[in-house]
Amino acid sequence: MIKEISIENLYKHPHNPRKDLGDLTELADSIKEAVMDADCILLSVKPQNYPEVLEEIRSLDSHETKLYISIAAGITTESIAPSVKNAPIVRVMPNTPMLIGQGVSALCRTAN
Repeated sequence: MIKEISIENLYKHPHNPRKDLGDLTELADSIKEAVMDADCILLSVKPQNYPEVLEEIRSLDSHETKLYISIAAGITTESIAPSVKNAPIVRVMPNTPMLIGQGVSALCRTAN
């Protein structure tokens, strides 16, 4: 059961995710704060922002106890693995009909 959702807004956009996700949502002050307290990290940023996000994640400890899920097009699990010290990674590729509730998602994972 999900007890809490932490979100770090890379662009500090004024949108309030609590409106969409409810009282379980907590806005983290940084990527590091969001990752340190999480068991599962959803990497949902544009591919061009992955280097910046992964650089911040790289400096953290205890990656082996976390699960990373990526939904960025063109970002492979192999390119993420060095930054998360080979923690488990799942890559999800949704297709465009997902926007109207008619899509599917392909999943692949690392061996660990």
